[in-house]
Amino acid sequence: MIVYHYTHSPRWKEIKQDGLQPNQLEGIVRSQDFSAFGLLDPTPEDWINNKDFPASWESLKSHIGEILLEIKVDPESDEVYVVDRGHYEGFTGENPNIPPRYRHSSLEEGTKAYIESRVPLKDYLRQAEHLQYSLPEVVFGEPVSPDRIHVSETQPLLEKDIALKNWIRGIDEPPQQNTLREREVLARERLKTIPELRPWFETYQGKLIELQREGVPEGMLK
Repeated sequence: MIVYHYTHSPRWKEIKQDGLQPNQLEGIVRSQDFSAFGLLDPTPEDWINNKDFPASWESLKSHIGEILLEIKVDPESDEVYVVDRGHYEGFTGENPNIPPRYRHSSLEEGTKAYIESRVPLKDYLRQAEHLQYSLPEVVFGEPVSPDRIHVSETQPLLEKDIALKNWIRGIDEPPQQNTLREREVLARERLKTIPELRPWFETYQGKLIELQREGVPEGMLK
C-alpha cells in the first residue's frame, strides 16, 4: 500500500539518504508518541471539501512542501496509524456547528483527543465507514527507511506552484498565471534539482505541448 507525504524541495536530498525519522516528520501537530506524517490520498476529498472544517486543506498546504513522495507500507506489520485531525481543528477552527465530538474547550483537550483517536492503519481501512474520521491523517511511530520512499509521478501541488506567479499556498489573493513557456522553464529547474522528477516532468511537458496545440488562450490556463 502507498501513503503520501509532502516535503520541501531542499529536504529531498536528506530524505533520500537518511529516510524519515519521527522527529523530522513534517506536520502541524507533534506529540511525544508520534509525528503527523501524511495522507491516504495526494489530494484527499475529505480534506478538500470538508463541510465541518472548510479551511483545513488550505491551512495544511501552507505548512507542507510541494514535492509529493510515496511511501510503501504494509498495514499488517508496519507501525503506521491513522488519527483524526478534526479534534485539533475543533479547537482551532471557527465553525460553531461542528459535530459535538470535535468541540474542545482547550488546545490541550483537543490535542489529547487527537492523540487518542489513533488506530492502526489496518484497522482504519476495515472500519473507516464506522469510524467516520473527518480529517484522517497518517502517522508513523518508527523511522521510515529511504528504500521505501519515492518521488511520485504525480505532483499536484508542484504543478500549482509552477502555474502561478509568486503564489503562496494558503493565501487568498488571486495570483497571476504563468505562460506555458514559463511553466516549462520552471519545471526544468525543478528537474535539475530533483532528477527523480523525470517521470513526472515528461508527463507534465506532454500536457503543456497539448495545451499549446489546442491553442488555449494564456488567460484561460489553469
